[in-house]
Amino acid sequence: MEIRTRLSKVMESFTPPSKSIIYKMIKDCGVSKTLLKRVLPQWWDDSLLSSNTGLLQFSLLLRNRLGIQMDVAESGSVSFRAASTPIQFKKRANTDHEKLADAALLTQAVGKTFIRILRYNDALQNTELFFSELARANVDLANVVDLLWKHNIPVLYLDNFPSALSRPAGAIVRDEDCYAIVLSHKHKSVSTQLFVLLHEIGHMKLGHLETSGLITDVSISALGETLKEDTDQQEIEADEFALNVLRNGIDLRGLLRNLGAIERPGELALHAKKLSNSHNVNPGHFVLTYGRETRNWILAHQALKFLERDTAQTIFKASYENVKSRYNIKTDDLELLERLQ
Repeated sequence: MEIRTRLSKVMESFTPPSKSIIYKMIKDCGVSKTLLKRVLPQWWDDSLLSSNTGLLQFSLLLRNRLGIQMDVAESGSVSFRAASTPIQFKKRANTDHEKLADAALLTQAVGKTFIRILRYNDALQNTELFFSELARANVDLANVVDLLWKHNIPVLYLDNFPSALSRPAGAIVRDEDCYAIVLSHKHKSVSTQLFVLLHEIGHMKLGHLETSGLITDVSISALGETLKEDTDQQEIEADEFALNVLRNGIDLRGLLRNLGAIERPGELALHAKKLSNSHNVNPGHFVLTYGRETRNWILAHQALKFLERDTAQTIFKASYENVKSRYNIKTDDLELLERLQ
């Protein structure tokens, strides 16, 4: 509010620069016009930039969604500067950096939007209690997603991610002391998406974001088993966290060696359910581990059909619909969130 008042006073006797100059300055901050169109509300019209009031609205949208600050000097000159928020890319070597940067900024805009919603609803996060309850939970996708929302840690699945950008598998956004998880992996398997989600939770648990920022994972194995491709120590640690939660301390490889050959998918699914009941090992992960160890992926994916009735996307969307009524969400924020879901 203070910034808005100060800018309003400076702009009383101010003539806005042309639209082309404004967009060039925004591009120099690392934001393409394509990305900008994605984060501006649908009611936005570029003709508004010709008025002081419109430019002020524009500056507030940039600050809230992309962390770009507009400065107006007493001389009347306008400049834009990007926030020094660290973004860590976990990617394959051949990923297009410009597409990746735009995707990361869009992902961050979505995560920070819901964090802002939490703040104006006075909804506090309790990560310590979340991790305590996760350690005792029956680990499946629906339970973990519901547990995150229970503690006001948003899980936002972006189904309508722009095709021109590098779709992230998952990302963890931190803004001061609050977190949001953003997922966009296309894989429908509940077990695969659970691994992706737990991997992002691992980044949060292990303190990989020490300050406000973003970790975006572009390449996550669709096998739900490991991330070890073009990776670094943080990825290995988040990977190990996810595997430990899924396996509950059980040596699955040793167990599989003693299990012997399995020929029918129903038999593999039955073994997975028994292990889940006796040792709280995620059954889908057991099946995927079997597929990896034996290289019998056909059998493994057939067995998953016995275990997974819903798609992961159905679970993410149902959970979001169930919880969004808890929060008072401003129209512009809701429009951004649901345009991408």
